[in-house]
Amino acid sequence: MSRGVLACEVLLVLAAVASVGRAQSCAFRGSCHFNRDIRKSVPCAVDEAPSETLSDSLWKEFTDFCEDLAASLQDRRLCCEASQFETLKKEMKAAEAIGMKRCPGCYRAFKNLMCQMTCSPTQGQFIVVNATTDKPGSPGPIVQEIVYGLDKNFANTLYSTCNSARSNVVVKLTTLMCGAYGNRCNTLRFLNFLGAPDEEGGYSPFKIRHILHDEDIQVTDYRGKPRVIRKQAWLAADKCKIQ
Repeated sequence: MSRGVLACEVLLVLAAVASVGRAQSCAFRGSCHFNRDIRKSVPCAVDEAPSETLSDSLWKEFTDFCEDLAASLQDRRLCCEASQFETLKKEMKAAEAIGMKRCPGCYRAFKNLMCQMTCSPTQGQFIVVNATTDKPGSPGPIVQEIVYGLDKNFANTLYSTCNSARSNVVVKLTTLMCGAYGNRCNTLRFLNFLGAPDEEGGYSPFKIRHILHDEDIQVTDYRGKPRVIRKQAWLAADKCKIQ
């Protein structure tokens, strides 16, 4: 084998390893600050590999709760800590309380939206932290805003499914979950209210700017570095069989 061919093969192997490293990456995790106004923890901005963070019992809960994400995993490495998973379950309890679980298709797709954002080991492929802040005693940069890239088809199907469901207080579920827009809701307004922080009248611990796309896009992170958001082919049910 010539030196030129060998060098080429080495470069290809290194490129493949680098590609895998980028695929398995976390954009945020843990807790860097506690927002007393909404009583929620705010995660740290990171750029690191996922790790095994859940106990055996919590892992079993995770695979049952985040079934769509769990089905795609090859090992137990995640981008969420145990405390983040516990918070995720509480957030979904709030959605259940207004009637989301009456529409299984809406509930499952919404849960996948939240599970992917919080715990996916490939979080760095579709989420970019583009603004942070600092507080005395914080162990790292505190997430202030993220860009969450969503496949257009997934986002629109999620909204249309949930839009066909009624909440526990008669009005449409999406009307209740769209803030000031009410019955003038649409896909992006629905998602953006979910990602609105307390200063914008929402309940998110940081701002989530959703971008709907059908191809890879480039955004800039909080350090001024260009990042690529990859298209994700998640599925959402397009029908709501009321229970």
